Amino acid sequence: WVRWVHSGSSSLYAGGPPTVHFGLDEIDAIDQIEVFWPDLSSSLFKDVPTRRLVTITRVDTDTSP
Repeated sequence: WVRWVHSGSSSLYAGGPPTVHFGLDEIDAIDQIEVFWPDLSSSLFKDVPTRRLVTITRVDTDTSP
């Protein structure tokens, strides 16, 4: 499954939260979730449990000055 999330909005007062919902029925775990960020980097999460809210936050690992 693929879902696109676009943050920001075209209006000062409009815009929704960057939330994605997948209806997975009776699946107990997701093999992997891959997130592609605007700078074309990606994050991979494996064996993600279902039936719960999962929050994915990007951690900047760049240590250059």
